[in-house]
Amino acid sequence: MSIAPSNSYTRTAIALHWIIAQPVYFVFFLGLYMTRPAALSLKSWFFSSHKSIGICLLLLIVMRLYWRITHRPPPLPARIPRWKWLYIQGIFLLHYSLTLIVPLSGWLMSSAIGFKLVLFGILPLPDLVGKNLALMLPFLGKDRKPCPVEHQN
Repeated sequence: MSIAPSNSYTRTAIALHWIIAQPVYFVFFLGLYMTRPAALSLKSWFFSSHKSIGICLLLLIVMRLYWRITHRPPPLPARIPRWKWLYIQGIFLLHYSLTLIVPLSGWLMSSAIGFKLVLFGILPLPDLVGKNLALMLPFLGKDRKPCPVEHQN
């Protein structure tokens, strides 16, 4: 375990960065596209793929966060003013918070709907909560409602 900062990022940190960055963009645009009418014929595949990739990203993000905690990144240049350093640290905290919260909220929403997550159609994952429509509604927004036929209690 390396706690002392070095002059550059480790190869593992760089690899994790790029292994995570590409699928994040893919899953984001897949999430936007999968709700369009043109995607309805493949709706099940889009939703399953979106959720499976999101769970894999969650695992990779946890690994990256662990690596970041146990292997200090290179220090910022000393000439950076204190306010900029605080700003950079805030962005870092926001970035990691969102990369953990977004996939967890998707898993939570799927659990609340009663939709069983199966990683790439092979590995069933446990629900984070039992079926609970009241918990799911904040995710939908005030104008959208779950289909009563699909999501009955």
